[in-house]
Amino acid sequence: MQGKESSCEGRSSNVSRRPTYLRGMAVRRDVETSRGAKEAVNETGKEAGQVAGDQVDAKDEILLSWRVWLLPRSPLKSLLVISSVVGMIALSYWAVPQWVFTILIAILVLNRLGPYIFPMKYELKDVTVSFKTYLASNTKQWNELFCYREYPDGVMLMHDPRTITGRMREGIFLYYDEKLEHKDEILRIVSSKLKPAREALSGQPQMAEISYRGGLLSAISRIRRLRQKNPPGDSSPD
Repeated sequence: MQGKESSCEGRSSNVSRRPTYLRGMAVRRDVETSRGAKEAVNETGKEAGQVAGDQVDAKDEILLSWRVWLLPRSPLKSLLVISSVVGMIALSYWAVPQWVFTILIAILVLNRLGPYIFPMKYELKDVTVSFKTYLASNTKQWNELFCYREYPDGVMLMHDPRTITGRMREGIFLYYDEKLEHKDEILRIVSSKLKPAREALSGQPQMAEISYRGGLLSAISRIRRLRQKNPPGDSSPD
């Protein structure tokens, strides 16, 4: 027993004889090594993400870009739009005389009317189609859209109107430039990505008859079907 106690005391004395600052240095080295490994992993992950993003950007090449400014095309309409914007901002300040609220209302109004008031830049790419202007922008992927419809002043890119989601979602209207220089090229790119509305909607499936599984409507529909099968003058066999 004494030998075991002496050996334990020797081990404890050997551990205690080691300076505390050396033990702290060892722990710090382990912590720094683990931190360095984590930072290296994070850096490699970031580099891999940047490479993947660069590859996506490289694939999404710009096919065509042009600028459109709708405000000068119709002076009378533009005057009405500008006056209505000024009137709404003045009315908001008169109702709530606070500059924060007025600026918020102005941003919301200009966000909706920005594509008409400010110049727009359209970009047709391999994967996406987008427009950008002050306080407003919109980007859609070609595979999100369903069809297109031609108009005298541009092309409307639409979602599937056969579904509620497609009717509620907003598409993108591509305005032609004033001299119609890029009209043929725009139609060529759009037709290569999407189908015309008539062709896309020609295969629209017929709406299935709604079947009511329960309730008053279901009972009425069953009674009607029974009356059609067995008119009042006919006697059903027992």
